[in-house]
Amino acid sequence: MRTSSRNLQRHALSIDEARPWFEWCVACFGPTRVLWGSNWPVYFSSARLSEWIELSGLLANELSHDEQAAVLGDNARRVSRCC
Repeated sequence: MRTSSRNLQRHALSIDEARPWFEWCVACFGPTRVLWGSNWPVYFSSARLSEWIELSGLLANELSHDEQAAVLGDNARRVSRCC
């Protein structure tokens, strides 16, 4: 599932706005099927990359260490069969 950046470009998301989407994705698909990604800077003109990374890190901190590793990189490596 990919959340549409069309809905995100109006303003930078707060953690309270992003948390329900993140939790829903992880609950529905499981941490082994969620990938972190970004369209920055194309669709996130209202937020700096550092803010997006910080928000993503705060959300990921709510996961276990293994789940964090999966969402933030291991899943992408596995799916793309690289590294």
